[in-house]
Amino acid sequence: MDRKWTKRASSDYECGRTLITKLQIYIGLFIISALTFYTYHIFYANYEKVTHIREKYLKEHHNDINIAVVWPDYKDTTFIKGVELAKDLINAKNNFSIEYTTDKNEKINRKINIIYYPEGSKKQGQESAKLIAEDKTIAAVIGHDRSTTAIPASISYQYNGIVYMSPVATSNVLTQHKFTYVFRNAPRDTDFAKALFNFCNKRGLKKIAVLYSRGTYGTNFSDIFVEIAAGFNIEDEQDLGDLQKVMTKKDDDPKVKAITEVTNNSATPKNKLQIVVQKSYSPESHDFLHLVSELSPYDYDCIFIAGLLSNKAGELIKQLRRFDINVPIIGGDGLDSALLSEIPNEASNNTFVASVFSHDALDKDVKGNDKKVNFDLRKEYKLKYGIEPDYDAAQGFEALFVLAQAFVRARSTSPLLVSSTLRAFDDFIGASGKISFSNDGDIEQKVIFIKEMKNGEFIRVGD
Repeated sequence: MDRKWTKRASSDYECGRTLITKLQIYIGLFIISALTFYTYHIFYANYEKVTHIREKYLKEHHNDINIAVVWPDYKDTTFIKGVELAKDLINAKNNFSIEYTTDKNEKINRKINIIYYPEGSKKQGQESAKLIAEDKTIAAVIGHDRSTTAIPASISYQYNGIVYMSPVATSNVLTQHKFTYVFRNAPRDTDFAKALFNFCNKRGLKKIAVLYSRGTYGTNFSDIFVEIAAGFNIEDEQDLGDLQKVMTKKDDDPKVKAITEVTNNSATPKNKLQIVVQKSYSPESHDFLHLVSELSPYDYDCIFIAGLLSNKAGELIKQLRRFDINVPIIGGDGLDSALLSEIPNEASNNTFVASVFSHDALDKDVKGNDKKVNFDLRKEYKLKYGIEPDYDAAQGFEALFVLAQAFVRARSTSPLLVSSTLRAFDDFIGASGKISFSNDGDIEQKVIFIKEMKNGEFIRVGD
Protein backbone atom coordinates (compact mmCIF):
# COMPACT_ATOMS: atom_id res chain seq x y z
CA MET A 1 0.00 0.00 0.00
CA ASP A 2 1.21 3.52 -0.80
CA ARG A 3 2.85 5.17 2.24
CA LYS A 4 1.04 8.47 1.52
CA TRP A 5 -2.27 6.63 1.44
CA THR A 6 -1.44 4.86 4.68
CA LYS A 7 -0.48 8.14 6.32
CA ARG A 8 -3.65 9.85 5.05
CA ALA A 9 -5.81 6.93 6.21
CA SER A 10 -4.16 7.07 9.60
CA SER A 11 -4.72 10.82 9.77
CA ASP A 12 -8.37 10.44 8.74
CA TYR A 13 -8.77 7.72 11.36
CA GLU A 14 -7.35 9.97 14.09
CA CYS A 15 -9.60 12.84 12.96
CA GLY A 16 -12.54 10.50 13.08
CA ARG A 17 -11.64 9.38 16.58
CA THR A 18 -11.25 12.99 17.70
CA LEU A 19 -14.61 13.89 16.16
CA ILE A 20 -16.30 10.95 17.89
CA THR A 21 -14.67 11.86 21.21
CA LYS A 22 -15.83 15.48 20.91
CA LEU A 23 -19.28 14.31 19.92
CA GLN A 24 -19.39 12.06 22.98
CA ILE A 25 -18.33 14.96 25.19
CA TYR A 26 -21.02 17.22 23.70
CA ILE A 27 -23.63 14.51 24.09
CA GLY A 28 -22.48 13.94 27.68
CA LEU A 29 -22.67 17.65 28.47
CA PHE A 30 -26.10 17.83 26.88
CA ILE A 31 -27.32 14.90 28.99
CA ILE A 32 -25.89 16.44 32.18
CA SER A 33 -27.52 19.80 31.34
CA ALA A 34 -30.81 18.11 30.59
CA LEU A 35 -30.68 16.12 33.82
CA THR A 36 -29.79 19.25 35.79
CA PHE A 37 -32.67 21.14 34.18
CA TYR A 38 -35.01 18.22 34.83
CA THR A 39 -33.86 17.84 38.44
CA TYR A 40 -34.34 21.53 39.13
CA HIS A 41 -37.83 21.62 37.70
CA ILE A 42 -38.92 18.37 39.29
CA PHE A 43 -37.45 18.92 42.75
CA TYR A 44 -36.62 22.58 43.37
CA ALA A 45 -39.48 23.93 41.34
CA ASN A 46 -41.73 21.55 43.24
CA TYR A 47 -40.32 22.86 46.54
CA GLU A 48 -41.00 26.41 45.40
CA LYS A 49 -44.56 25.42 44.52
CA VAL A 50 -45.13 23.79 47.92
CA THR A 51 -43.63 26.80 49.71
CA HIS A 52 -45.87 29.14 47.72
CA ILE A 53 -48.97 27.07 48.49
CA ARG A 54 -48.20 27.09 52.23
CA GLU A 55 -47.40 30.80 52.23
CA LYS A 56 -50.65 31.63 50.43
CA TYR A 57 -52.76 29.39 52.67
CA LEU A 58 -51.33 30.74 55.95
CA LYS A 59 -51.70 34.34 54.80
CA GLU A 60 -55.34 33.88 53.91
CA HIS A 61 -56.51 31.75 56.85
CA HIS A 62 -56.84 33.07 60.40
CA ASN A 63 -58.19 30.04 62.22
CA ASP A 64 -56.36 28.10 64.96
CA ILE A 65 -52.60 27.92 64.42
CA ASN A 66 -51.29 24.40 63.83
CA ILE A 67 -47.87 23.78 65.38
CA ALA A 68 -46.14 20.43 64.82
CA VAL A 69 -44.12 19.00 67.72
CA VAL A 70 -41.74 16.09 67.05
CA TRP A 71 -40.41 14.28 70.11
CA PRO A 72 -39.71 10.74 71.38
CA ASP A 73 -42.23 9.43 73.93
CA TYR A 74 -44.24 12.58 73.40
CA LYS A 75 -47.07 11.55 75.70
CA ASP A 76 -45.27 12.08 79.01
CA THR A 77 -41.98 13.99 79.03
CA THR A 78 -40.97 17.24 80.70
CA PHE A 79 -40.38 18.79 77.27
CA ILE A 80 -43.98 18.11 76.25
CA LYS A 81 -45.18 19.38 79.61
CA GLY A 82 -43.39 22.66 78.91
CA VAL A 83 -44.97 22.95 75.45
CA GLU A 84 -48.43 22.16 76.83
CA LEU A 85 -48.06 24.75 79.59
CA ALA A 86 -47.16 27.45 77.05
CA LYS A 87 -50.14 26.46 74.89
CA ASP A 88 -52.52 26.59 77.87
CA LEU A 89 -51.28 30.00 79.02
CA ILE A 90 -51.58 31.44 75.50
CA ASN A 91 -55.02 29.99 74.81
CA ALA A 92 -56.39 31.00 78.23
CA LYS A 93 -55.38 34.63 77.52
CA ASN A 94 -54.37 35.11 81.15
CA ASN A 95 -50.77 36.07 80.47
CA PHE A 96 -50.52 36.50 76.72
CA SER A 97 -52.79 36.03 73.73
CA ILE A 98 -52.47 35.91 69.96
CA GLU A 99 -54.55 38.93 69.09
CA TYR A 100 -53.81 41.44 66.33
CA THR A 101 -55.38 43.57 63.59
CA THR A 102 -54.74 42.59 59.98
CA ASP A 103 -53.90 44.92 57.09
CA LYS A 104 -57.61 44.81 56.22
CA ASN A 105 -58.42 46.14 59.71
CA GLU A 106 -59.83 42.79 60.84
CA LYS A 107 -59.45 41.99 64.53
CA ILE A 108 -58.05 38.48 64.87
CA ASN A 109 -58.04 36.26 67.96
CA ARG A 110 -56.30 32.92 67.47
CA LYS A 111 -55.43 29.85 69.51
CA ILE A 112 -52.63 27.32 69.33
CA ASN A 113 -53.32 23.75 68.23
CA ILE A 114 -50.51 21.22 68.81
CA ILE A 115 -50.12 18.23 66.46
CA TYR A 116 -47.72 15.63 67.83
CA TYR A 117 -45.46 13.43 65.71
CA PRO A 118 -43.32 10.52 66.98
CA GLU A 119 -39.55 10.18 66.78
CA GLY A 120 -38.65 6.83 68.28
CA SER A 121 -35.76 6.48 65.82
CA LYS A 122 -33.90 8.51 63.22
CA LYS A 123 -35.97 6.89 60.47
CA GLN A 124 -39.24 7.67 62.24
CA GLY A 125 -38.11 11.26 62.75
CA GLN A 126 -37.49 11.59 59.00
CA GLU A 127 -40.90 10.10 58.25
CA SER A 128 -42.51 12.60 60.63
CA ALA A 129 -40.68 15.48 58.92
CA LYS A 130 -42.00 14.26 55.55
CA LEU A 131 -45.59 14.14 56.83
CA ILE A 132 -45.26 17.64 58.29
CA ALA A 133 -43.89 18.99 55.00
CA GLU A 134 -46.94 17.64 53.17
CA ASP A 135 -49.40 19.46 55.45
CA LYS A 136 -49.88 23.04 54.23
CA THR A 137 -51.80 24.01 57.39
CA ILE A 138 -48.75 23.67 59.65
CA ALA A 139 -47.24 27.07 60.42
CA ALA A 140 -44.20 25.98 62.43
CA VAL A 141 -42.34 22.99 63.86
CA ILE A 142 -40.77 22.50 67.30
CA GLY A 143 -38.68 19.53 68.34
CA HIS A 144 -36.31 16.71 67.28
CA ASP A 145 -34.40 15.79 70.42
CA ARG A 146 -30.87 15.66 68.97
CA SER A 147 -28.75 17.17 66.22
CA THR A 148 -28.54 13.95 64.19
CA THR A 149 -32.28 14.14 63.50
CA ALA A 150 -32.69 17.93 63.64
CA ILE A 151 -30.17 18.66 60.86
CA PRO A 152 -31.70 16.49 58.09
CA ALA A 153 -35.21 17.53 59.17
CA SER A 154 -34.22 21.21 58.95
CA ILE A 155 -33.42 20.76 55.24
CA SER A 156 -36.91 19.43 54.62
CA TYR A 157 -38.50 22.29 56.54
CA GLN A 158 -36.40 24.88 54.72
CA TYR A 159 -37.32 23.64 51.25
CA ASN A 160 -40.98 23.27 52.18
CA GLY A 161 -41.25 26.75 53.69
CA ILE A 162 -41.93 25.87 57.35
CA VAL A 163 -40.54 27.83 60.31
CA TYR A 164 -38.51 25.43 62.45
CA MET A 165 -37.49 26.13 66.06
CA SER A 166 -34.99 23.60 67.41
CA PRO A 167 -35.06 23.54 71.22
CA VAL A 168 -32.08 21.29 72.04
CA ALA A 169 -29.90 20.69 68.94
CA THR A 170 -26.51 22.25 69.71
CA SER A 171 -24.43 21.16 66.69
CA ASN A 172 -22.87 24.13 64.90
CA VAL A 173 -23.89 22.56 61.58
CA LEU A 174 -27.62 23.17 62.13
CA THR A 175 -27.42 26.89 61.31
CA GLN A 176 -24.29 26.99 59.15
CA HIS A 177 -26.43 26.73 56.01
CA LYS A 178 -27.94 30.15 56.83
CA PHE A 179 -31.43 28.86 56.07
CA THR A 180 -34.34 31.30 56.01
CA TYR A 181 -36.72 29.30 58.17
CA VAL A 182 -34.41 27.51 60.66
CA PHE A 183 -33.87 28.78 64.23
CA ARG A 184 -32.82 27.40 67.59
CA ASN A 185 -33.38 28.54 71.16
CA ALA A 186 -30.43 26.53 72.52
CA PRO A 187 -26.81 27.72 72.31
CA ARG A 188 -24.29 26.01 70.02
CA ASP A 189 -21.63 23.51 71.07
CA THR A 190 -19.08 26.28 70.56
CA ASP A 191 -20.85 28.51 73.09
CA PHE A 192 -20.93 25.77 75.75
CA ALA A 193 -17.28 24.87 75.08
CA LYS A 194 -16.17 28.50 75.47
CA ALA A 195 -18.01 28.75 78.80
CA LEU A 196 -16.22 25.63 80.09
CA PHE A 197 -12.88 26.92 78.79
CA ASN A 198 -13.35 30.18 80.71
CA PHE A 199 -14.41 28.27 83.83
CA CYS A 200 -11.24 26.15 83.73
CA ASN A 201 -9.07 29.24 83.46
CA LYS A 202 -10.82 30.98 86.35
CA ARG A 203 -10.42 27.89 88.54
CA GLY A 204 -6.81 27.31 87.50
CA LEU A 205 -7.65 23.93 85.94
CA LYS A 206 -4.95 23.75 83.27
CA LYS A 207 -4.38 20.04 82.61
CA ILE A 208 -7.45 18.41 81.09
CA ALA A 209 -8.26 14.76 80.40
CA VAL A 210 -10.90 14.53 77.67
CA LEU A 211 -13.35 11.60 77.53
CA TYR A 212 -15.97 11.53 74.80
CA SER A 213 -18.75 9.24 73.68
CA ARG A 214 -18.40 7.75 70.20
CA GLY A 215 -21.17 9.44 68.31
CA THR A 216 -22.03 12.75 66.68
CA TYR A 217 -22.54 14.77 69.86
CA GLY A 218 -19.58 13.40 71.83
CA THR A 219 -17.10 13.59 68.96
CA ASN A 220 -18.09 17.07 67.76
CA PHE A 221 -18.33 18.63 71.22
CA SER A 222 -14.97 17.23 72.36
CA ASP A 223 -13.26 18.35 69.14
CA ILE A 224 -14.58 21.89 69.58
CA PHE A 225 -13.47 22.04 73.22
CA VAL A 226 -10.00 20.73 72.36
CA GLU A 227 -9.61 23.26 69.55
CA ILE A 228 -10.63 26.14 71.83
CA ALA A 229 -8.29 24.84 74.55
CA ALA A 230 -5.44 24.94 72.03
CA GLY A 231 -6.10 28.62 71.41
CA PHE A 232 -7.63 28.24 67.96
CA ASN A 233 -10.66 30.28 66.97
CA ILE A 234 -12.73 27.59 65.24
CA GLU A 235 -14.88 30.25 63.58
CA ASP A 236 -11.85 31.82 61.91
CA GLU A 237 -10.82 30.27 58.58
CA GLN A 238 -7.12 31.09 59.10
CA ASP A 239 -7.04 29.46 62.52
CA LEU A 240 -8.89 26.41 61.21
CA GLY A 241 -6.36 26.10 58.40
CA ASP A 242 -3.46 26.33 60.84
CA LEU A 243 -5.08 23.71 63.05
CA GLN A 244 -5.52 21.30 60.15
CA LYS A 245 -1.87 21.78 59.12
CA VAL A 246 -0.70 20.89 62.61
CA MET A 247 -2.98 17.86 62.75
CA THR A 248 -1.69 16.41 59.47
CA LYS A 249 1.90 16.33 60.77
CA LYS A 250 1.17 13.26 62.86
CA ASP A 251 0.47 9.85 61.36
CA ASP A 252 -0.44 8.08 64.59
CA ASP A 253 -3.75 9.45 65.93
CA PRO A 254 -3.14 12.98 64.57
CA LYS A 255 -6.08 14.60 66.30
CA VAL A 256 -4.93 13.78 69.80
CA LYS A 257 -1.15 13.97 69.44
CA ALA A 258 -1.00 17.13 67.35
CA ILE A 259 -3.39 19.02 69.61
CA THR A 260 -1.57 17.75 72.69
CA GLU A 261 1.70 18.93 71.15
CA VAL A 262 0.27 22.40 70.59
CA THR A 263 -1.36 22.75 74.01
CA ASN A 264 1.72 21.45 75.84
CA ASN A 265 3.99 23.95 74.12
CA SER A 266 5.63 26.04 76.84
CA ALA A 267 5.43 29.11 74.59
CA THR A 268 1.63 29.11 74.55
CA PRO A 269 -0.17 31.94 76.42
CA LYS A 270 -1.20 31.35 80.02
CA ASN A 271 -4.91 31.13 79.29
CA LYS A 272 -4.56 28.08 77.05
CA LEU A 273 -5.21 24.61 78.42
CA GLN A 274 -3.19 21.42 78.13
CA ILE A 275 -5.05 18.41 76.79
CA VAL A 276 -2.97 15.67 78.39
CA VAL A 277 -5.04 12.75 77.08
CA GLN A 278 -8.10 12.20 74.90
CA LYS A 279 -10.03 8.91 75.02
CA SER A 280 -13.33 7.73 73.57
CA TYR A 281 -15.87 5.32 75.04
CA SER A 282 -18.79 3.35 73.68
CA PRO A 283 -22.28 4.54 74.69
CA GLU A 284 -23.27 0.86 74.66
CA SER A 285 -20.73 -0.14 77.31
CA HIS A 286 -21.43 -0.77 80.99
CA ASP A 287 -17.85 -1.41 82.10
CA PHE A 288 -15.39 1.49 81.94
CA LEU A 289 -12.66 0.02 84.16
CA HIS A 290 -10.26 -0.34 81.23
CA LEU A 291 -10.82 3.31 80.27
CA VAL A 292 -10.36 4.45 83.87
CA SER A 293 -7.12 2.48 84.21
CA GLU A 294 -5.76 4.12 81.02
CA LEU A 295 -5.88 7.50 82.77
CA SER A 296 -3.48 6.47 85.54
CA PRO A 297 -0.19 7.42 83.77
CA TYR A 298 -1.38 10.98 83.15
CA ASP A 299 -1.19 14.07 85.32
CA TYR A 300 -4.47 16.02 85.07
CA ASP A 301 -6.49 18.27 87.34
CA CYS A 302 -9.86 18.08 85.55
CA ILE A 303 -11.87 15.64 83.39
CA PHE A 304 -13.99 16.90 80.50
CA ILE A 305 -16.81 14.52 79.49
CA ALA A 306 -18.62 14.94 76.17
CA GLY A 307 -21.54 12.57 76.43
CA LEU A 308 -25.17 12.17 77.43
CA LEU A 309 -26.25 11.05 80.88
CA SER A 310 -28.89 8.94 79.15
CA ASN A 311 -26.08 7.21 77.18
CA LYS A 312 -23.84 5.91 79.98
CA ALA A 313 -22.08 9.15 80.94
CA GLY A 314 -23.57 8.73 84.42
CA GLU A 315 -22.13 5.22 84.75
CA LEU A 316 -18.74 6.52 83.63
CA ILE A 317 -18.82 9.20 86.36
CA LYS A 318 -19.68 6.60 89.02
CA GLN A 319 -16.78 4.34 88.00
CA LEU A 320 -14.32 7.25 87.91
CA ARG A 321 -15.24 8.14 91.50
CA ARG A 322 -15.14 4.51 92.59
CA PHE A 323 -11.42 4.49 91.78
CA ASP A 324 -10.80 7.64 93.83
CA ILE A 325 -10.56 9.98 90.86
CA ASN A 326 -11.93 13.02 92.65
CA VAL A 327 -10.84 15.86 90.38
CA PRO A 328 -13.59 18.16 89.03
CA ILE A 329 -15.64 16.73 86.16
CA ILE A 330 -16.98 19.22 83.62
CA GLY A 331 -19.45 18.89 80.74
CA GLY A 332 -22.01 20.62 78.55
CA ASP A 333 -25.75 20.30 78.13
CA GLY A 334 -25.39 16.52 77.81
CA LEU A 335 -24.82 16.40 81.58
CA ASP A 336 -27.47 19.04 82.34
CA SER A 337 -30.13 16.64 83.54
CA ALA A 338 -31.94 15.62 86.70
CA LEU A 339 -30.48 12.16 86.03
CA LEU A 340 -27.23 13.44 87.54
CA SER A 341 -28.97 13.90 90.90
CA GLU A 342 -29.90 10.20 90.86
CA ILE A 343 -26.22 9.26 91.07
CA PRO A 344 -24.99 8.86 94.69
CA ASN A 345 -23.72 12.15 96.14
CA GLU A 346 -20.17 10.90 96.62
CA ALA A 347 -20.00 10.31 92.85
CA SER A 348 -21.97 13.27 91.47
CA ASN A 349 -20.50 15.96 93.73
CA ASN A 350 -17.77 18.13 92.20
CA THR A 351 -19.38 17.88 88.75
CA PHE A 352 -19.76 21.17 86.87
CA VAL A 353 -22.10 21.75 83.93
CA ALA A 354 -22.35 24.62 81.43
CA SER A 355 -26.04 25.53 81.25
CA VAL A 356 -28.66 28.12 80.39
CA PHE A 357 -31.14 26.71 82.91
CA SER A 358 -31.46 27.16 86.65
CA HIS A 359 -34.39 27.41 89.02
CA ASP A 360 -32.93 30.67 90.33
CA ALA A 361 -33.29 32.22 86.88
CA LEU A 362 -36.90 31.04 86.62
CA ASP A 363 -37.87 32.02 90.16
CA LYS A 364 -39.20 35.43 89.18
CA ASP A 365 -41.82 37.11 87.03
CA VAL A 366 -40.71 37.62 83.44
CA LYS A 367 -42.25 40.73 81.91
CA GLY A 368 -42.17 42.12 78.41
CA ASN A 369 -41.96 45.75 77.38
CA ASP A 370 -45.66 45.87 76.46
CA LYS A 371 -46.63 44.40 79.88
CA LYS A 372 -48.83 41.82 78.13
CA VAL A 373 -46.16 39.16 78.55
CA ASN A 374 -46.08 38.27 82.21
CA PHE A 375 -45.49 34.82 83.68
CA ASP A 376 -43.65 32.89 86.36
CA LEU A 377 -42.67 29.64 84.64
CA ARG A 378 -41.52 27.85 87.78
CA LYS A 379 -44.70 28.73 89.66
CA GLU A 380 -47.03 27.87 86.77
CA TYR A 381 -45.24 24.57 86.05
CA LYS A 382 -45.37 23.42 89.68
CA LEU A 383 -49.02 24.44 89.89
CA LYS A 384 -49.96 22.40 86.82
CA TYR A 385 -47.74 19.32 87.27
CA GLY A 386 -46.69 19.29 90.92
CA ILE A 387 -42.98 19.03 90.07
CA GLU A 388 -40.11 21.38 89.31
CA PRO A 389 -39.40 22.22 85.64
CA ASP A 390 -36.09 21.08 84.15
CA TYR A 391 -34.01 22.16 81.15
CA ASP A 392 -36.19 20.33 78.61
CA ALA A 393 -39.37 21.79 80.10
CA ALA A 394 -38.00 25.34 79.92
CA GLN A 395 -36.81 24.86 76.33
CA GLY A 396 -40.17 23.47 75.19
CA PHE A 397 -42.07 26.28 76.89
CA GLU A 398 -39.80 28.96 75.47
CA ALA A 399 -39.85 27.63 71.89
CA LEU A 400 -43.64 27.87 71.63
CA PHE A 401 -43.94 31.10 73.60
CA VAL A 402 -41.42 32.91 71.40
CA LEU A 403 -43.15 31.70 68.21
CA ALA A 404 -46.47 33.02 69.56
CA GLN A 405 -44.89 36.45 70.12
CA ALA A 406 -43.57 36.40 66.55
CA PHE A 407 -47.06 35.62 65.20
CA VAL A 408 -48.45 38.68 67.01
CA ARG A 409 -45.68 41.01 65.86
CA ALA A 410 -45.88 39.72 62.28
CA ARG A 411 -49.70 39.91 62.46
CA SER A 412 -49.65 36.70 60.50
CA THR A 413 -48.46 33.09 60.45
CA SER A 414 -46.86 33.60 57.03
CA PRO A 415 -43.52 31.73 57.28
CA LEU A 416 -41.67 34.52 55.48
CA LEU A 417 -43.09 37.23 57.74
CA VAL A 418 -42.57 35.19 60.91
CA SER A 419 -38.94 34.30 60.08
CA SER A 420 -38.20 37.95 59.23
CA THR A 421 -39.85 39.05 62.49
CA LEU A 422 -37.77 36.62 64.56
CA ARG A 423 -34.61 38.22 63.16
CA ALA A 424 -35.85 41.81 63.35
CA PHE A 425 -36.52 42.19 67.09
CA ASP A 426 -34.12 41.89 70.02
CA ASP A 427 -36.60 41.69 72.90
CA PHE A 428 -38.55 38.44 72.66
CA ILE A 429 -39.40 37.12 76.10
CA GLY A 430 -37.91 33.71 76.82
CA ALA A 431 -38.17 31.41 79.82
CA SER A 432 -35.86 33.54 81.95
CA GLY A 433 -35.44 36.85 80.14
CA LYS A 434 -35.04 38.62 76.82
CA ILE A 435 -33.67 36.78 73.80
CA SER A 436 -33.10 37.46 70.11
CA PHE A 437 -31.87 35.62 67.02
CA SER A 438 -28.93 36.21 64.68
CA ASN A 439 -29.21 36.30 60.90
CA ASP A 440 -28.11 32.64 60.92
CA GLY A 441 -30.97 31.72 63.26
CA ASP A 442 -28.84 31.21 66.38
CA ILE A 443 -30.14 32.42 69.72
CA GLU A 444 -28.54 35.52 71.24
CA GLN A 445 -28.62 37.16 74.69
CA LYS A 446 -29.00 33.79 76.40
CA VAL A 447 -26.55 33.69 79.29
CA ILE A 448 -24.52 30.51 79.77
CA PHE A 449 -23.38 29.91 83.33
CA ILE A 450 -21.83 27.07 85.34
CA LYS A 451 -23.76 24.88 87.76
CA GLU A 452 -22.26 22.53 90.33
CA MET A 453 -23.92 19.35 91.54
CA LYS A 454 -23.93 19.38 95.36
CA ASN A 455 -25.64 16.64 97.33
CA GLY A 456 -28.21 15.91 94.65
CA GLU A 457 -28.96 19.51 93.69
CA PHE A 458 -27.59 21.87 91.06
CA ILE A 459 -26.16 25.08 92.54
CA ARG A 460 -25.30 28.00 90.30
CA VAL A 461 -21.62 28.92 90.56
CA GLY A 462 -20.82 32.61 91.08
CA ASP A 463 -18.67 34.51 88.60
